[in-house]
Amino acid sequence: MIPDSVRTQIRSWIDSTYAEQPILAISHNQEQLEELCAFAIAHALPGKQSAVGNHPDAIMIRAEDGKKTISVKDIKAFKATISSRPTSGKRIVCIPQAEQLLPESANMLLKTLEESAVSTRFLLGSPAKRSVLTTIKSRCIVLALSDEEEVKAEPIDILQLLTTYSAIRPTGPYTDEELRDIERILHAYAMQYGSNMQLAKMATRLKEYYKTASIPGGNIKLASDILLASLTELRNTVQ
Repeated sequence: MIPDSVRTQIRSWIDSTYAEQPILAISHNQEQLEELCAFAIAHALPGKQSAVGNHPDAIMIRAEDGKKTISVKDIKAFKATISSRPTSGKRIVCIPQAEQLLPESANMLLKTLEESAVSTRFLLGSPAKRSVLTTIKSRCIVLALSDEEEVKAEPIDILQLLTTYSAIRPTGPYTDEELRDIERILHAYAMQYGSNMQLAKMATRLKEYYKTASIPGGNIKLASDILLASLTELRNTVQ
């Protein structure tokens, strides 16, 4: 379910008569992100054609079938489709798995995001802020779809979260949200797989990270790198 407050924000964002920043929606529930895209499209482009996914002004950017990354080729194809004006009042571009953007495909998308027309709205989705490239994230309004308690209650995909958090080298301290996610990974892993050497090491590295972060002038970068390496080791144990 999409919270009513989020629906209201999306409606206002779409109905604005000004150019608007892209929105990056954060949720561990991929179905929720897909639902948000469908809601945005239905509000901007009401009618049967958009409901069945055939409206020319409703554009979904996804990885090709069988692939897990959005390539330069995918972005080139998208840019060709928006070279003309929308056939209706608005154009909605959805990227429900923005974490799949490769650096080179993200770079190709940047100028379009920065200079989007008044009639165009970009809606991106991802399970976590850290999984989206900084160049993309910095140009977006970040919108969390679940509050802390709701997120804790959701079942989690351990492999997805481990893949997300072990894929991108941190450029600064982990946020409170990201540290909560890492704690959730440890608890969920222990419940599903039991304890092992990698899990014990991961717990120790997280404890060391907290200790380093609490010391003025502590080497956060080193602690982050060590935590990242432990996340990768833990990920490799998940089948």
